Amino acid sequence: MKTIYHYGGWGRNYGDLAIQAGMMATLQNCNTEFEETIQFIPIDLKQNSPLDPDFINLINCRGDMLLVGGGGLIMPGDGFVTRSGWQFNIYEEDLDLLKIPLVIYGIGYNLFPGDEKVMDESVRHFIKTREVAKLFSVRDYGTEDWLINRELWDIDVIPDPAMFCPRFFPNSNLQSQFCVGLCWAGDRLDQRFPPSGDDKDVIKKVSEILLEFLDKKGGGRVVYIPHVGKYDWKGANLFEQYLGDSFCNVAEEFPYLFPESLAQVPFIVGIYSMMDVVVGMRGHSNIIPYAQGVPVIGFGIHQKNQFFAKTVGGITIGNDCEGLAEALAEKKVVFSTETPQPEGKILEEFNRRVLSVLHNT
Repeated sequence: MKTIYHYGGWGRNYGDLAIQAGMMATLQNCNTEFEETIQFIPIDLKQNSPLDPDFINLINCRGDMLLVGGGGLIMPGDGFVTRSGWQFNIYEEDLDLLKIPLVIYGIGYNLFPGDEKVMDESVRHFIKTREVAKLFSVRDYGTEDWLINRELWDIDVIPDPAMFCPRFFPNSNLQSQFCVGLCWAGDRLDQRFPPSGDDKDVIKKVSEILLEFLDKKGGGRVVYIPHVGKYDWKGANLFEQYLGDSFCNVAEEFPYLFPESLAQVPFIVGIYSMMDVVVGMRGHSNIIPYAQGVPVIGFGIHQKNQFFAKTVGGITIGNDCEGLAEALAEKKVVFSTETPQPEGKILEEFNRRVLSVLHNT
């Protein structure tokens, strides 16, 4: 059996958990071509790091690969001090202690306004990581451009593996009526809504647009889908005030989904696939429904949503809500599970390369 130590932001965000589940599922599917089975040992970047020399020695002795990603790891430590300046929490000089293959898998640009200067101080670490890694991939062309501008080369662009997270439908009557999925981020409000950090007026405006849209559709519900329950409940309370009986909170409708759990993430994918259209602020509230053939409208000022929209031919709406009503009225499916999936072929090819490194090193 081959052992993969899998480093990422596991355990508190349904977007990251969808990445983890998607990677495990797709790599296991590809591994049927090899005789030895594989197992994953997760390393949560916040709870189980830094990767100090003792930990690296353990990984070298008991593991066959250190797999880093996916997810928006190109950002400073979020609530913890990182030794690299980005979320791969290891000193530059300790990268040379790794004796097993290092693979960087589908990482993404995840900077908020003000983070850029901090991240530019980490360029040396990125370059060293690229030198050590057997494979280095990112999840979109915007991230690739950002790294190339900092003299990182030989980078693969692959689909976000959350697109291929397993799906399971909860017992629900949601599909009996028209549903608008809504994901609203409740953390980092000072950076999402600068300079005040106050999202109340934006929530009111979005609510008015959604109510007008549902009225034109002859009724329906706004289904609020939190990814990080400890933060996203804040927006839920305000949206419920403005939307009234049209509001449905997944955290209340399906309370067993919280706290967030890797075991439960297929239900989140199933809920997204039951929506008629989704307005999403968090990155994976764009990525997951897109892969289910559901029309998606990215919301907010974060560039990662713009990068994804540009990659797939979608759209994003800013905090001024300009164009949201029109986007809802003209929603289009740009990808469908009923049609051939070029993303799946690209990811499968990259996974074969990962497994070749794993089994032949």
